[in-house]
Amino acid sequence: MVDPAHSPAAASFGGLRKGFLFSQKPTAPAATCVGEGAVECRSDHRDGTIEKPHIAERAPPSASVQPPSSAAISLALNATAQPAPAAAASLAPSRPGEGQVQGVTPKASPTPTSTSGAATSATASPPPMWGVHIEALRALRKKAPATITTAALCETIIKPATAADGGHADRPYTDLLLGKLASDKTPMVARATCFVSHAWAGPFAEAVECMEEHYRAHRGTYFWFDAVCNNQHDSRAKPFEWWCTLFKESIRAIGTMLVVASPWDSPLPITRAWCLFEMYSALDTEAAVKIAIPPSQNRGFIETLKTSFDGDCFTKIFMRLDLKNAEASRPEDQQQIFEVVRQQEGGFLKLNTTVKEFLRKQYLEASVAVVSAVVAKFAGVEDVSLLLNIASALHKHFGEHERALQVLEFLERTVLDMVRGTVKSRCLSNVYLNMGAVYNVMGKQDNAIRCYQQSREQYEIVAHISPVETYYAEFHNNIANAYSNKGDYQTALKHHAEALALRRRILGESHLDTASSYGNCAHTHYLMSNYDKAIELYRRALNIRDQIQGAKHPDTATVLDNLAAVYQCKGEYETALAYYIKTLTYRKASLGDHQMTFATHGSIGLVFKELGRLDNALKHLDLALAGSLRTLGPMHSATARAYSNKGLVLALKEMYPDAISCHTKALSTVLQIHPPNHPEIAFVQRSLGCCYNAAGDASRALDHLREALRINQIAIGENHRDTAETHASIAEASFNLGDRAAARRHARAALAAFEAVGIADIFPRAVSTRKLLAMLG
Repeated sequence: MVDPAHSPAAASFGGLRKGFLFSQKPTAPAATCVGEGAVECRSDHRDGTIEKPHIAERAPPSASVQPPSSAAISLALNATAQPAPAAAASLAPSRPGEGQVQGVTPKASPTPTSTSGAATSATASPPPMWGVHIEALRALRKKAPATITTAALCETIIKPATAADGGHADRPYTDLLLGKLASDKTPMVARATCFVSHAWAGPFAEAVECMEEHYRAHRGTYFWFDAVCNNQHDSRAKPFEWWCTLFKESIRAIGTMLVVASPWDSPLPITRAWCLFEMYSALDTEAAVKIAIPPSQNRGFIETLKTSFDGDCFTKIFMRLDLKNAEASRPEDQQQIFEVVRQQEGGFLKLNTTVKEFLRKQYLEASVAVVSAVVAKFAGVEDVSLLLNIASALHKHFGEHERALQVLEFLERTVLDMVRGTVKSRCLSNVYLNMGAVYNVMGKQDNAIRCYQQSREQYEIVAHISPVETYYAEFHNNIANAYSNKGDYQTALKHHAEALALRRRILGESHLDTASSYGNCAHTHYLMSNYDKAIELYRRALNIRDQIQGAKHPDTATVLDNLAAVYQCKGEYETALAYYIKTLTYRKASLGDHQMTFATHGSIGLVFKELGRLDNALKHLDLALAGSLRTLGPMHSATARAYSNKGLVLALKEMYPDAISCHTKALSTVLQIHPPNHPEIAFVQRSLGCCYNAAGDASRALDHLREALRINQIAIGENHRDTAETHASIAEASFNLGDRAAARRHARAALAAFEAVGIADIFPRAVSTRKLLAMLG
């Protein structure tokens, strides 16, 4: 990868490159970004469900952008290979191919005279693992057809070459290489320094490609590649203790693992029990693990980011990762692995989340590597589309809001002078739209509104030259979401109504974007507690989607989900439950084990809570939490919300220690994944404070509630429903402490805020606060 520090364009981009460090942040909820290479997502209610993204106009692919070398794509948590210590010794893992288990281990000798021998017991002191020089693998590749799989290579080349003959017993392929030297005069067989994890059903040539790239970066590497280093004729199974101890120690001793991620958008290793267990063992023993995309697939990775980026592709990869569904050629191997995992602390959940979080980081850094390569050779407006796509992915799917802003700020600085006053000012207009989307998700609504206004200014410079009919609808939609998140619902509704009118005129009534605008208007009425109007508008959106997409389409299910939420707020719980159950049925059928499916379980659980059926509520909330952990991981806002929701029910069951534990986990997560003073932190602080208040600890409750109020006042201002609810909670806790003056002061502040947003007479919390104030006198 070219170092951007040596590029003229990099001079203004140095802060971006310097700041690109790993951080565990979540996928952002309900973004609003639109423009060339960006996605406009329309939030429909506060729980984060969204209408189908609208893909806006994209710039054409740029021929000037060359894919970075796979050294840029093959990324490591540790930058350098970690060869095994000279004294390290371990039993060679015997991962089978198509039905073979290899158990023969090498003699403990610095220079091997044979890599075969008797099977070692699980308690014996293990000898070292032998690896092969890259030239041995290169030679095998030349012997085989270009598309041969590793499994077929084993059957057609390796096993015939290593079968018993008059002078030799069955042996591993490495025995054929003993005593031979590579062209650099080093042995063809030596102690392994890199363990290769791959799927036997994958092309052998792609595995060699990845090892070639690794070798170029780390000369002197010896690869432990199971098909070559294990005796493919030995089918003896390993004892249980071997899996628990020596297998991990083998990987620890080697020190580095290379995972062949092929194909890049649907890696076979995440579907194989052996590969998942290998990755987990390496991570658990703190070995350096590297994900390698075969160089032949680099261009496809770049083109996906450049022209038709589907931000969900990474989510889909992570969703497929589940050891319980992973396969193995030998059922007994699968069962042995499962049993080992069950007996370890955290079990399947720990393995899945550990590997998933690692993969998330690797794909994130692969995307960042593309950014660095593009910046190093920035070709001007032709590259804007690609960088906008990546910025959208960084904030929407990886939750890397600061990194996304750095990309967008680079574009702002670099493109501004290039396009000022020209037809290409639309590029800068779209940069500002995307920048506003990121600020909106970060809870910086004033910054978001300013960016949206700058976007409009840039567009209007050239609107007479290159008009885009739908631009103003997109502008009104995005700025409306920012005002809505700020709590200015009247202004938000005005802009959403403008977007709806434009879309009806330009696109017609029966268009999905028109349906989205109906949904957004409905959402704003929902926030204002105009529930009947919200239901009317959601039904219009539902009718359009029924006609165009069908009743069981995931986006139609989203509207059903939103309708259920409105009925839930109206207190019509049985009707809400019926809609949620229908939503769940459709999502299971169309999405399967998707995060939205599990979110529906959470909604059903909350309705059961309101109905007083707390055991049913916990059942669904547990499903929601487990599903969120599995599909999104622990560091995600949806997972934090799932913990909080479960805490609400546990508190009602008077299981206060467990409830507080759930809210505390939620708080720990949001503090790590969100910037300071984010509204979601305030929400969790308020939930935890209310739990302490219910548990009888009003003093501790006030600590959390005051912190929630401080954040609310900074992030969303005084006149917002969330701020009003926090004042109401403080009034209740103060009353419980006997501080009537504080209770009266905060009750009045709550009612003033409820009045400011127009819901003082209809919102249930406003009604209960008025009763408290009357009691206080």
